[in-house]
Amino acid sequence: MAIASCSDPAKIQAPSGVVLSSEETLRDAVAYWFKSLSIPTLATADGYEANRALKNGGAALLVTDRLLPPWPGLGTFRELKSENPALRVAYVDDGSWDGAILARIAGATVVLPRPLDRRRVLEALGRPEILG
Repeated sequence: MAIASCSDPAKIQAPSGVVLSSEETLRDAVAYWFKSLSIPTLATADGYEANRALKNGGAALLVTDRLLPPWPGLGTFRELKSENPALRVAYVDDGSWDGAILARIAGATVVLPRPLDRRRVLEALGRPEILG
């Protein structure tokens, strides 16, 4: 199992999950849930670092709480998915009345309501076998 934070990106080459959030508690919780299932994960607050991890290939899911504009250093959801068609994007809803609608229009695969729920986050991977 490999988990990296923005302080040690060299520890992980091709994460299955990339968590990009300015909220440390959100990053830590999602990374912990993925870790419990041995899913290689990069948790970061840096769009450039997330972009490098996504470009290394193999990433199955991007979990993020920013929609528009995208993170500095990171393309839009549609751009990311055009480069990696297998990539799923889970947007953590900000609670605004139009957040979920905008996320879907922007290309999010899944919209995760707050408070986050472990099962929903893991379901966002699109791999039912990991949930048992």
